[in-house]
Amino acid sequence: CCVRASDKMNSPMLFDSPLIAAVVQLHWRLYGFRLNMLNLILYCGLLMSFLVVVYMQYEDMWDIGGYRTTIFFLLQFYKVMYSLYFILHEFRQLKHEGSIFKYLRDPWNFLDIPSYMMVIAGSVMQMMFPKSDWTDAVNGVTSLLLWFKLLYFMRPYRLFGPMVYMIFLVIFDIKVFLVILFIVMVGFGNAFFIILGGYSNNSSSSFDDVFKALRST
Repeated sequence: CCVRASDKMNSPMLFDSPLIAAVVQLHWRLYGFRLNMLNLILYCGLLMSFLVVVYMQYEDMWDIGGYRTTIFFLLQFYKVMYSLYFILHEFRQLKHEGSIFKYLRDPWNFLDIPSYMMVIAGSVMQMMFPKSDWTDAVNGVTSLLLWFKLLYFMRPYRLFGPMVYMIFLVIFDIKVFLVILFIVMVGFGNAFFIILGGYSNNSSSSFDDVFKALRST
């Protein structure tokens, strides 16, 4: 109720009122804390299952009693189900907001559905193309997004909330620098491929195709 009023009035200063702050704190203690912890536990289950499956792809030590394949597919199913659960939650939020534009006003929503879709895509690619560079790339980006999403669940806590907010302010301030850095990195990657790729007779070279050149840069 308070959040909706602040949003409609476009006045976050509403929360500076001691009365409103007390109401928000009461709701947090009554059910907000438990709801956030439940979602955090479910999300950690998704993150851990993702990491174990990725490690099982490369590490032989995960062969527990000869049931490596069974455990691998069970964890794949587990993380896909978790991803579908969170995707459904995001679509409910989108329906509640009423439009995609209101939904995307929260920067965190830019991460949610893409990261969960990449978890599912990574599962399919791991089973179809287990040693592919594209599979590694998808899982690498997914891992970064999933770990970054943990910051979302730390926002309500006084110990972590201000730091998370400050990190986002820094990212927002350096957005122009990040765009320039991206252009420079892609330019160098293409240049290295053109200069070194055609003269490489080694199939394991870092510059024998465009994708490897960009990744090495």
